[in-house]
Amino acid sequence: MLRILRWYLCDHFGIQVKIIMELKWKDNNDCLQIFKAIAHTNTMVNIVFGPTGLSVMGMDSSKTTLIQLQLTSEYFQDYNCTDAFEIGVYTSTLVSILCKAKKTEMKWKSSTSMALTICFVNESTTEFTLCSIDIEEDRLNIPNVTHEVEMKFQPSVLIGILESMVMAKSDIILNVCPQTMKIITHSSDFGTIVHCEGLEQQEKIDATVRQSVSLSFGHNAIVLMVVFCKVSKNPCHLGLSAEMPLRLKLELGSGAFIALYIAPKIEDGDYIEEDDD
Repeated sequence: MLRILRWYLCDHFGIQVKIIMELKWKDNNDCLQIFKAIAHTNTMVNIVFGPTGLSVMGMDSSKTTLIQLQLTSEYFQDYNCTDAFEIGVYTSTLVSILCKAKKTEMKWKSSTSMALTICFVNESTTEFTLCSIDIEEDRLNIPNVTHEVEMKFQPSVLIGILESMVMAKSDIILNVCPQTMKIITHSSDFGTIVHCEGLEQQEKIDATVRQSVSLSFGHNAIVLMVVFCKVSKNPCHLGLSAEMPLRLKLELGSGAFIALYIAPKIEDGDYIEEDDD
C-alpha cells in the first residue's frame, strides 16, 4: 500500500520520491530488437531489476519455449539500481513504445515496482509510464549443462541455413553426426528440402559432437530461431541433446546474453532419415 501511495503522489501531485532505478541504453535499436524477439514468444514478461543488471525469464503459453535475458550493468551506458524489484509488462505495448525512440536518448527509470517510466530525451522530453501488471510464473533454475552437440558460429550462418527451411512451413528433422549436420523438411509446394553442412573443417561452424542426435522441431520453432539470430551480430551458440531442450544463446557483449530454449517434438511414428555416412 505504501508503494502505491508513493507512486500516486508522485504521478498526480508532482511530489518527488527517490528513484530506485535509472538506466540509459547505449543503442536504442539493440533494445528494440531484444524485446521484439521476446514478444514473438511471450505476450507478457516480468522484467527483474537489480544492482548488477536486469533479467527476463519466461515460458510461452504452450510451455514448450523458454526465453532468458541477462543484461549486465556494464551493458548499458549508465546503470544504477539500489533495490531489487520486478515490473510486469505487456511485450507488444513495450515494443510499440520502443519503436518511437529513433535517435533520441532513451532512459528507463522507476521509483517503485508499481510502474516503469521510459523517457525519450532530445531537445524536449517525452515520457511513457507503464503500470506494472501481475504475472504469475514459475521461477526456474536453468542448470549449466553440457549438450551432446555444441556449435558456435555467426548468427548469419544459421539464418542462411534456416530461411530456406522456413519456406516449407512444415516441421524439420535435424540430424547431426561428427561429420555433418543435415536438416530435412517436406512441403507440398516445394517438395523435400535438404541442407547438408560439413562440420569437420570448422570454417563456418565450430562444432563439438559428443554423440549423434536426431531431433524434430515444428515450423514455429525454426521461425523463432531466425528471429532471435537477428538480435545480435555477435557469435551464437547452439546446443542439442536428445534429453534436453535445444538452446540457442546469443552473446550481446559485456557479459550480457539472450537465450532461447525449445523442446523438440515427441511423436509416435516419427520418420527420422539417417545420414548416408
